[in-house]
Amino acid sequence: MTVPTFEEIREALKVPRIYELDVPVISRVEARTKGVTRYFTGTKCKHGHISERNTLSGACIACDRVNYELRRVSND
Repeated sequence: MTVPTFEEIREALKVPRIYELDVPVISRVEARTKGVTRYFTGTKCKHGHISERNTLSGACIACDRVNYELRRVSND
């Protein structure tokens, strides 16, 4: 069994832009005030994803998904 590279996993998990941009733009502070778990800034993360972010950590949801898959396949 071959383990996919980071780039292969990242490409496989890309969300079409039409779904990424259907979320209203809100700041992390506003999200915390409203008590929601995710927010959307409309800007790219350091890895180039335009997706929602986790309110607690500020982490990009797409990056979290890629990192989860990398950990999952490396533990097999």
